[in-house]
Amino acid sequence: MYFIGQGSYAIVRLVVDKRSGETFALKSYSKLKLCDIQRKESVKREIEILQTSNHPNIVKLHRTIDTPTQVYLFL
Repeated sequence: MYFIGQGSYAIVRLVVDKRSGETFALKSYSKLKLCDIQRKESVKREIEILQTSNHPNIVKLHRTIDTPTQVYLFL
């Protein structure tokens, strides 16, 4: 796992799926930082937009994982 960058409430890392060998950007949100309703809605909106978008210049959302403490987006 390699650190790529950090935003106001998410961290992005480069990860490799051991089974398929595919490379993903893993964007992780700490639920502690998503206490504000507006931030939660922003993340939900981001997921909805990424799920419906289909463009070669826009990152594709492959999978989301929601745990009790984190939300992970595999891009």
